Amino acid sequence: MSEETTTTTPAAETPKKKPAAKKTTAAAPKKTATKAATAEKKTTTKKAAPKKTSAKKNDATTMETFMEHQKQALAEARKALESLMPTGLKEHSAAAFNESLEGYRKLVNSMIDEVKANAEQVRSRFGRGEKDGESKS
Repeated sequence: MSEETTTTTPAAETPKKKPAAKKTTAAAPKKTATKAATAEKKTTTKKAAPKKTSAKKNDATTMETFMEHQKQALAEARKALESLMPTGLKEHSAAAFNESLEGYRKLVNSMIDEVKANAEQVRSRFGRGEKDGESKS
């Protein structure tokens, strides 16, 4: 397997090009190999700088990915628990919740009506334009 990797590297390609280069000059393939090596060095140095900044982005992306997986896990767990409950239980528990909610609505509405009635009584006793402490008698 190491033989295959040596044949694909630019240094290993140079000996294959030398027989064709002997017809012209031997210096031409060396320049090409040097240019390729220089290009590889430039690309590696360019890639090294963004790795530091992408590490911070990668951490945020990793956390977001983790949170998405956790949300999916909770959703699947909820579905698993729901599948264990009989349909009658689901229907009756939903009806019980709705009845309880309706009871709280009526209770809160009656409290609001009572507070409004008391506020109206206070306004009528003290009058709107009179000073505090003086009442209509």
